[in-house]
Amino acid sequence: MMDSQEAYKGDMFPAGTEGLPEVKKTRIIDLKDGDVYELSAGYVKQTIGGKEVRRLAYNGMIPGPTIRTKKGARVTVNFTNNLDINTTVHAHGLRGEDTYDGVPIEMGGKQEPMKPGETFTYQWDFPDTGLFWYHPHIRTDYTTDAGLQGNFWVTQDGYWNDVDQEELLVLDDYTPEEPFFAAKAVKTLMGRFGSVML
Repeated sequence: MMDSQEAYKGDMFPAGTEGLPEVKKTRIIDLKDGDVYELSAGYVKQTIGGKEVRRLAYNGMIPGPTIRTKKGARVTVNFTNNLDINTTVHAHGLRGEDTYDGVPIEMGGKQEPMKPGETFTYQWDFPDTGLFWYHPHIRTDYTTDAGLQGNFWVTQDGYWNDVDQEELLVLDDYTPEEPFFAAKAVKTLMGRFGSVML
């Protein structure tokens, strides 16, 4: 009996790291109502569990930039797909126009999948205070597990108690020795079953 790696040998997403930039530390990006922000998805290298691996990142960061804005704001995000596969950006948990929700047409949404090199302009509204997240909505077993995920931090004056320090935690896991297959998802729980906690 063949294991999944043997069965799909030769049909794996690229895993090489040569020439890729190092992953960057996540930054908080403060946006005001009406601001425009440039976001892209591309490849980086990162050392996980003592092994250098190829990962996917928003603006070179894993997790992607934390977009912080105030309740009631509307921001424009020009997103560029620098991957070699189709993608979208799903604004998970945001109430707004479904045109900008990032769910592709084949999954019942309104957005055409973005081909490599394409740019799409999102108009995101932030009607609710809280923490939300964004991620692709195509091949999430690969794209999200390989690093494409980020947070929205929606603030409101007087909503939270004053504190001395705030920390955002994104819990993730990864298995550096397992490849991602292009033909189909073969990982448990859409990839959420890794050997190394990040």
